[in-house]
Amino acid sequence: MKKWRFHRLAPAALLALVWACSTSPSARFYTLSDGSPGENPEITAAATVLLVGPVELADYLDRPQMVVRTGPHELRAQEFHRWAGSFRQEASRILIGALGEALAPFAVRVQAWTPGRAEGPLRGRVALDLGRVDGPLGGEVVVEMDWTLMDGSGRAVDRGRLSAGERARGASHAEYAAAVAEALRKAAVELALRVADGGQEGP
Repeated sequence: MKKWRFHRLAPAALLALVWACSTSPSARFYTLSDGSPGENPEITAAATVLLVGPVELADYLDRPQMVVRTGPHELRAQEFHRWAGSFRQEASRILIGALGEALAPFAVRVQAWTPGRAEGPLRGRVALDLGRVDGPLGGEVVVEMDWTLMDGSGRAVDRGRLSAGERARGASHAEYAAAVAEALRKAAVELALRVADGGQEGP
C-alpha cells in the first residue's frame, strides 16, 4: 500500500515543482537615466578640457544586481532587481554629465578619459573612486567618493573625499535608482566646486 501511494503522489509532487519553477519572479532592469535627452551646455571655443577617469567602484558595487542597505552593517544584493547595463558606465555618464553642466560657466569642457586623447587644450584629469553608493529602500541613498585632481602632466595637485545624499521618493526599486542618480549628480556638483580653481593647462 505504501508503494502504491508513492506512485500516486510522485506525479503530483513533480507537477507542484514544475509549477513553482514556472512562477519564479522574473528579473526587472533599471537605469540611472530617466530617458529624457541630455542637455548640452554652451561652452566657449576657448574652453579647456577636464578629463574624468578612471572611475573605480568598491567591489560590492561592481555587479549587475542592485545592492541596498538592510541594516547598519548589512547590505543585500537584489537578485531580481538589476542594472540594465554596467553600473560603472552608467555612474560615469551621470558624473561626467553633471560635472560638464556645473563647469560650463568656467569654460571647462568635461570628457571621459581615454589615454592619449583630449579634444582641446588640456586643463587636467580627475580620477574618481566610488567607495559607497547605497541606502535602504525608501530611505536616503549616500554616495561617498574619493577624488584626485591631476595637471596636464599627470602630477597630482589636489585630492579629497566628499559625500552626498538623496532621499528616495518611495520604497520601489525604480525610485531607489532615481535617488542613486540624483545623489551622484549632487556629488558631481560638489566636486565641480572643489576643482573649479584647480588644474592647469598641460604643455
